[in-house]
Amino acid sequence: MADVSGHGVAPGVVMGMVKSAARMLLSSGDNAGHLLPRLNEVLYPLKKPDMFVTFCFVAKNGDGLRIGLAGHPAILHFSARTGEVAQLECPNMPLGILPSADFESSEIQAEPGDVFALYTDGLLEPANAAGEEFGLKRLQAELRKHGTESLDAIYRSLQESVACHGAQFDDQSLLLIRQL
Repeated sequence: MADVSGHGVAPGVVMGMVKSAARMLLSSGDNAGHLLPRLNEVLYPLKKPDMFVTFCFVAKNGDGLRIGLAGHPAILHFSARTGEVAQLECPNMPLGILPSADFESSEIQAEPGDVFALYTDGLLEPANAAGEEFGLKRLQAELRKHGTESLDAIYRSLQESVACHGAQFDDQSLLLIRQL
């Protein structure tokens, strides 16, 4: 999941480059742990100096999963066993700010039925009449409430809750992944 700073054609082109570069790097058999630094190296010279990209991923890694974030909101992890929702974070800067940088990623374990939510900040930002943003706590509460339902039902519930809370002014992307 990626989000390019700005709006319009130029960020759209950069988004296409991010998607292509990520697919190419992952299909080459390169370890997902190298994905963020490699993407940064590819993107830095190709984008405008004032642009950056936030990015997060979940990738299968043997029996476990590898997660990584670059300036992106936390990945939410719904545990089917406990019903709790954890925030998975890595303290990395966004992609494209420096020509080279170290980027951390983490190994995690998941159980059957666990759900991961990857989303852009536009899902958190809609504000109600009192000026309160939807925010991460509401998103976590909705995922906790609907986490055992089908991915389609979870998606619809999250989208409806955000839409009822306030108007959309930024792109809203949401990717849900269930561990089988």
